[in-house]
This record gives sequence, C-alpha cells and structure tokens, in this order.
Amino acid sequence: MKNILIVVPAGLATGGTELLHQLCSCLNDNNIEAMIGYCISDIHGNIRWCGQKEVTKGYENYNIKIIDTKKYVITENDVLVIPETALEMLPLLENNLTFIWWLSVDNYLKCMRKDFINFAPIKFKDRPNVIHLVQSWYAYRFLVKSVGINENKIYWLSDYISDSFFEKPFEISVKKNQIAYNPAKGYENIKKLIEDTPDISWVPLVNMTHLQVCDTLRMSKIYIDFGNHPGKDRIPREAAISGCCVITNRLGAADYYEDVPISNEYKFADIIESEAEIINLIKDIFDNYEIHLKDFDYYRQKISQEKGEFIVDATQTFRQFI
Repeated sequence: MKNILIVVPAGLATGGTELLHQLCSCLNDNNIEAMIGYCISDIHGNIRWCGQKEVTKGYENYNIKIIDTKKYVITENDVLVIPETALEMLPLLENNLTFIWWLSVDNYLKCMRKDFINFAPIKFKDRPNVIHLVQSWYAYRFLVKSVGINENKIYWLSDYISDSFFEKPFEISVKKNQIAYNPAKGYENIKKLIEDTPDISWVPLVNMTHLQVCDTLRMSKIYIDFGNHPGKDRIPREAAISGCCVITNRLGAADYYEDVPISNEYKFADIIESEAEIINLIKDIFDNYEIHLKDFDYYRQKISQEKGEFIVDATQTFRQFI
C-alpha cells in the first residue's frame, strides 16, 4: 500500500486549502491512509517544506495526520497530491506518482507569469507519472484545449460547501430586498452599479463570522459576483443553497454552464454596457422573487449532491492508483 501525501500551503485559510484538508479527511474516513505536509513560499516565491506540525487553525475537526516535512523522507512509495500553485516541487518528485489538483486556473497562470521556467506546461505535460485532477469544467477545458493534456490523464474531483449551509433551510418569509456581494472579488466591476442604485441595499460579506455570512445569505434575495471565477467558487453555491438568486459575469468558470448551471438571463459579459439590464433584473427579482427562485432549483439540486459525488470520485480515483 502506498502513502498519500497531500501538500498544503501552511497557515492559510482559503477555499483551496480547506479543500486539500477535506480530501485528506475523506480518504482517511474511507480507509485510504493520507497525510498532510505543509509548505511555505519564501520571499522569492519559491515553495519549500516548513515543518509545521500542528493543523492549521480552523481545520482541527478534519480526520487528518500531519507529518513533519523537515524530517520526513519521501520515497518512491509516496504518492503526492500538489495544488497547481506548487508545480516547482515537481523536479523533486521525478520518481513519484504525482497528482496535480487544478483548483484555480487563474492562480496557475499568475504563477506561470512570475516563474515560467518552473510552471511552463513542458514541465508536466508529458510526464508519465503525473495525473491531473480538475475541480471545474473550466480547468478541464484549459488542460485539454490550451495545454494539450490527454483526456485519459484527467480525473474529475470537484468539491462541496460546508454542511452548515444545509442545517437550516432558508425561509422565503425572512427574505429582504437586499443584495449580498463579496467586495474582495471584482469590486471594481460592481462599484459603479452600487453608486448608481442608492435606493438598493447592498450588503458586503466582509468582517463577518461564518455564521454571520450564513445568516446574511439566508436573508438576501440576490447574490452578485462580478469577480474572476478561477474555479467553481464556493460563495455563489453557498448563496444559491441559501435561497439567493445568483447573478454573475462570464469570467472563467462562470462562463460554463457545467460549473455555474444557471440561465444566461443571470450572466452578463459586459457589466458596464449591461448596467440598465442588470438593474431591471434586480428590481424584477425583488418584485417577483418566488418566480425567479424556481430558476435556481437545478443549481441547488446539483449543489446538494456535491459532497456525495466528491466522496465517490476521491475514493475511486485513489484506489485505482494505490
């Protein structure tokens, strides 16, 4: 039996790092032994082992084992899982079966612009012992069409949102005529829209606890996301399952129905040119919320199935290779 070592950036609490912890926990829960090894980036952006021995705060409830990467010696018996932002580790893993998990196409492209030598596709495209996991259809299309990866080397492994969003179903009676949005994503694209609608209540999801975010989404009729969509983002799904009508742009994964399965009526390619149309849509949702809500039935159904699909995909894929 081989050892599965999942490489995780240390000290970060992001959607990507949580997903890496979730994978480790899922495998251990299903009798596939997996471990986490933490790494950090130095001042030059180079990835190296850091020897962190404690679980990053916020992930203590996951079923994981931490190894001291400064003492652990990687052998050919180890199977590595690395995110797309840690590809400079590949030269150290020439003799190891390595899974690259494409959680964010956009983050990979940023890394490649900064360090083309280590992130160029030639470094991984034709390596026989590299397997690709994709979290989104956007990532799948990127690997096949832009990089030229053979489809039989790509496996689907998406993610799921926290169980807390399912514990308390949303109630139509408490919904308010307000819009939730994440100012950390695409604020430059939404700022003018906010300024031009002083009669509309916009609620930024900032400086909130997880519970406050849940409550805000359950009370809002709309969630708008005009930022980049480097993969299947979590907040749009958290908003949809909380009873929000979701409005997006067409950047990244949002342009793919497979990743964001909502009607084109709720997706806009040019925010500035479409401002009047967007405002009319917002007001119509406020006035006819229950009618628009039905347009998101399929999206909510897909979201509710994601955890089960993740467990099946993760266990089947790794059992195949170990």
